Formats: sequence, C-alpha cells, structure tokens
Amino acid sequence: MNKLSHSSKPAAAPRATEARNIIPPGHKVLSFLAHRLNQICLAVHAEIWDPEDLNRVEYATLTNLHAAPGIDQQTLAERLGVDKVTTSQAVERLVRRGLVDRQPDAANRRANVLLLTSEGRVLRERLGPHGRAANQRVMAALAQEERETLIELITRVVEANGAYARPGHNRRPRQKKKPPA
Repeated sequence: MNKLSHSSKPAAAPRATEARNIIPPGHKVLSFLAHRLNQICLAVHAEIWDPEDLNRVEYATLTNLHAAPGIDQQTLAERLGVDKVTTSQAVERLVRRGLVDRQPDAANRRANVLLLTSEGRVLRERLGPHGRAANQRVMAALAQEERETLIELITRVVEANGAYARPGHNRRPRQKKKPPA
C-alpha cells in the first residue's frame, strides 16, 4: 500500500483571482456553483485518497464505518448517496485489501454488517486529520463564522430536498446502440 507522505506545509491553493476562477454573473446560480464546488472539493481531497489507492466512495466507506461500526451495506449505500452496486464494489475492494471485514448480521441472516479491520482503522485515523485540513483549505476564503453558516445553510437545503438526492436521479436513459449500417 502506498503511504501518504504529507509535508508540514499544505500545498499552495490556486489564487482565487485567477481568470479561470471568476464566475460570470449569469452562472451565479446554485446548480452551477454546487457543481463547481463539488469539483474543487473532490480535487482537493483526491490529493489525500490517490496516494493511498482509494477513490471517493472507498474513503467515504472508511469514514462511515469509522463513525458507525457494524452498519449493513444497504445503510452504507444510503449514507453515501450511491447505488448498491457502487457500494458493493467499494466494499469488496476494501475487503480484499484487508481494510474492511464483513460479518453475518445476527438480526438478519441475509445481511452482513461491516467493520473496519485494525488496518482499516489505522488508515482512517491517519487520513482523518488530512481530510479535515483539506476541508479547511477549501473554505479558507471564509471567516470561521461564515464557514459555519455556509455548512448550516447547505445542510438545510440538502435535508429539505432529500427526495431528489438519490442515485441515478435525472440520469438520461441509456441509448440503444444503432446497428451498423
């Protein structure tokens, strides 16, 4: 496994005043800004996941199992906001790497509960401070009170619109392949 080597100084964030970061007035709408913010968050956090050969869903799985040991795969998928197949693939890869353990659920024989192995726990605990630092880096343009307000407002919007936050919602249906001419 690759070991994450972080220097004592965080990587310099790109200057917010660069022309490519200026949002045109017509694009100052929630959906566009949320998309751009998601891109930024994923890129900053990828600096933590990539050296460990983890992807976003795998890292989120480690985080959720650290916070709620013993949840089942269905609950994990709901918490992650991804489909069952994506969750299953992430869990399977983490099991193969020895970071997650599946055990039969005593309450439901058809289900398994998921737990971090000691190696998974060590990895999650080592990466946790780097994840928190990445969040702080993303929000560095805001004062502490603004950061708290932003998180509270986004939380309210997400919770109020939970019916739309489901995997695959509003995806275009697959197009049938046209036979060769």
